[in-house]
Amino acid sequence: MQKRSRFACLCCVLSLGMAIIAEAADPRKSLEDTVNRFYEAYIQSKWKTAEKYVDRESIEVFRSQPKGGVSRYEIRKIELSEGGQEALVTMGLDTPVPQVGKILTLNAETRWRLSKGKWYVIVGAPPPLTAVMQATSPPPVKPATELRFDYIEHDFGQKRQGDLILVEFPFVNVSDHPVQVTADLVSLCNCIEVKVSKNPVAPGERASVLFRLASTPFTFYYHQGIGIKVEPGGGSMILDIVGFLAPAEYNPPTERSQATP
Repeated sequence: MQKRSRFACLCCVLSLGMAIIAEAADPRKSLEDTVNRFYEAYIQSKWKTAEKYVDRESIEVFRSQPKGGVSRYEIRKIELSEGGQEALVTMGLDTPVPQVGKILTLNAETRWRLSKGKWYVIVGAPPPLTAVMQATSPPPVKPATELRFDYIEHDFGQKRQGDLILVEFPFVNVSDHPVQVTADLVSLCNCIEVKVSKNPVAPGERASVLFRLASTPFTFYYHQGIGIKVEPGGGSMILDIVGFLAPAEYNPPTERSQATP
């Protein structure tokens, strides 16, 4: 019996050691998984679960901070330190901003530290709200009245991580003159493309804004805004794309096809 107990203990130690080694072998994947677990707990207000991924020295700061207000998130960029023991993760967080009266997707840089094969977020004091507003408040814009879109929001529903997402926003030039339409977005990876099907667009002519996403880097809730600008006139507007990308390992494969409105 004593030998069996020793053997069982040895197996437990070996299993734990192998798990730590496996996780440390791919720190980027391990970090991405941990970030997802932390933010999934955060947006569901499961604070005790979220604390499991907070650095010990940051626990009290995390507990004292106002929480909530994040409805969706996405990982936009992961930068590992040279030694691989720390990382800077840029997040896109959908957050309501009362002063603007809208939900804005804000960039948030989070610091992470690797300790005994596991990643933990380092929580600092939040910046003053006025500083956040100065950095994120959108400037006044002139509406792009020259264009009439069939729709300006698109929900591609639930897809599998790795699926190719294609979205088309058809529009017509309702002005009395040709226009040049440009489409742009802020992206930290080369997995997103956006373009206009033709330029210039004559009066009464139809064209489309085309969006292409190779979704491998993304999981869970997805939200992307496309900025549209029209010349002459300088009018602008935003097209919104939302959806849910289930992690590939937890979701059976689906046909990779164009998302339809």
